[in-house]
Amino acid sequence: MPLWPLQRPRSLAPLGTRFHDAGASGFGSHAGAWEPTAGLRERPGPALSLGLSSETEGVMRIAGESVEREVPSREGAVYITTRHVYKVFGGRTNPYNVLGIYKIAEAKGVPVPNTAKFTAQLQDGTHTRTIGGLRSTRVSGRFFQLSKPGGERILINEIRKITNRKLLETVIEGLRNASRHGVVDPQGFIDVNRNPPLTFIDLHSRGTPNTASFEEVLEAAETQLNELAGTPSRSRTPGR
Repeated sequence: MPLWPLQRPRSLAPLGTRFHDAGASGFGSHAGAWEPTAGLRERPGPALSLGLSSETEGVMRIAGESVEREVPSREGAVYITTRHVYKVFGGRTNPYNVLGIYKIAEAKGVPVPNTAKFTAQLQDGTHTRTIGGLRSTRVSGRFFQLSKPGGERILINEIRKITNRKLLETVIEGLRNASRHGVVDPQGFIDVNRNPPLTFIDLHSRGTPNTASFEEVLEAAETQLNELAGTPSRSRTPGR
């Protein structure tokens, strides 16, 4: 899932940011994160802003939250609200198995979105039904995918913006833990104005350490930390 839940999609999120797919690309199956402009079904804003009744076709709500985007997935569907990403799975995927992958990674110190199982009402116009799956906190920041051309450079460039040593140590710890846990095709979001700044999505682990995928990024982060070692911390504010 991402729950997976940001090139800021138009007026909603910053350039270079992606939403993460909370299950199709995130909780166990190995698939790439999706672009916000690909396969999206844009939802209208609140009914009152359109001068429409709350029962007008096209207005969708899940667990009482307005749905901003609906994204098709190979495993089901993803519903994105202001605060959360809801992933509904098809019959072949057990949400508990997917959730377990995230909880194991979290216990190993891999920074991942807060994720839990949910059951809620989905209202689409005049139609309402009960659905269930996984819900995660919507994640924003600069998207990176280390296996893609330029992916390492994107993450390294963001890491070099961090001048707070403790914040940089947090990033290094997250990278090391993901490497030890064997995260394959590492991808996620980094926001140097958030603490912690690093979040991984689309988790898939091979069960043994994956040092090769993280070597260059870790080297750059540790070099940055060494350069800051003799410099007094100018601020405790993330990213400064």
